[in-house]
Amino acid sequence: MNRETPSRILALNKFIKLFKDEISVQAEISDFEKNLIQNVFERRFLLQYHDGEHWVKLARTFYHFINQGSFLNAKEIAISFLNTANLMQFELNEAYDQARCFRDLKGLPVFKKRIQNALSYYKLLYERVYRLVISPIVYGYFFYSKSRDKLLVPKSDGRIVLSALEKIEFWKKEPDRRLSYGLNSHIRNAFGHESYRILDDGLFEIWDLHPKTPSIRWGPEQWHADQLEALCVKLEQSIEAAVLSICLYSVNNRKLIRAHDWNPTITPPQLTRSDLKSFIEHVANSLCYEMTKCNIGEENVLVELKTRPRGIDQVMEIFEGFKGGARKYLQDVKYIEVLNITQVLGLFQAIEFHLKGYKAITCDIRDYEGSLVGSASIPVLSLTNLSGNNSPLTEARKHLSIDTLGTTKTWMKRTKMPVAV
Repeated sequence: MNRETPSRILALNKFIKLFKDEISVQAEISDFEKNLIQNVFERRFLLQYHDGEHWVKLARTFYHFINQGSFLNAKEIAISFLNTANLMQFELNEAYDQARCFRDLKGLPVFKKRIQNALSYYKLLYERVYRLVISPIVYGYFFYSKSRDKLLVPKSDGRIVLSALEKIEFWKKEPDRRLSYGLNSHIRNAFGHESYRILDDGLFEIWDLHPKTPSIRWGPEQWHADQLEALCVKLEQSIEAAVLSICLYSVNNRKLIRAHDWNPTITPPQLTRSDLKSFIEHVANSLCYEMTKCNIGEENVLVELKTRPRGIDQVMEIFEGFKGGARKYLQDVKYIEVLNITQVLGLFQAIEFHLKGYKAITCDIRDYEGSLVGSASIPVLSLTNLSGNNSPLTEARKHLSIDTLGTTKTWMKRTKMPVAV
């Protein structure tokens, strides 16, 4: 069973404490926001960031733009948000994977490899991740400022041109370069055009060529690997501030978006089999199952899940250490019985979007001792009948081609928010 770290368990507490004045009484936190919030706070704890005040101010500034824009055009901002939400997890996952390599090399005396890796990582953050997560925020400013500048409107891929941030900084009454924290277009361009030369002792020379002529429009400058890595860290923090502002918008507007049935207009790329398997495992784990098998063929997907034994109802003690002491939290943990069929239908709904191109999905459930409990299968084309389905469970089950789960049950872990004592 996967065990959560204290930093992940306490992430929602910290999020609510930081932004409680911005959270609506209609707020609703789903697994989407919870997972993003946990990732952000766990990374900040592990990496020991020390600029929390700047980071919170940046997240609040971003939320102000998207929130004010939503007041003026709720539908357009919601669709921009949904497009970003549909794509961002793929980009963030790739960034997290590359960040591991970045940090494995960070500070080591292998300068050539460090510099090349950091330049590649910076380009990924700049070109793919930040342009995406900042998009609904800049679009919010477009409506909020009543601008006519199309540079502030998301492109067909859902991303924004980052030079839009420079314009916003210029238009602000008190420009402080906060929105451009970690941004350096010359560094990004130099790597893209291979306009750099690695020197001795961790130094490298870098310049930016004019796009239409061979002349140099910036540089050459000498940088050290440490400076480049510090720039990457700054941009990481800007991205995480944008992610938190998107989470804040999402929890406050989830009910509104659902009530109006607004949907994204951009389809994310189809997952590879490896990524689809990882995603199914993540969803299964959130439903308190252990995935023991996942066979993804050309047409069909077969998933085998194992139930988990009941845990112990308890009040769990959590200790958060910090400089000068520690803080204690208490969290109620209970285990309740739920129908396997309800959980499996939830699994089908969660992964529906990523099953396009397949014909059917089947899920076998085994108990924690390995005995088969039952199975459920559904044609992929019938999954749309489950989306937003508020009809009785008996009606939803009619869309299944195989259903032998009956009224069998499994144990589901339920936790309350930790309380400081």
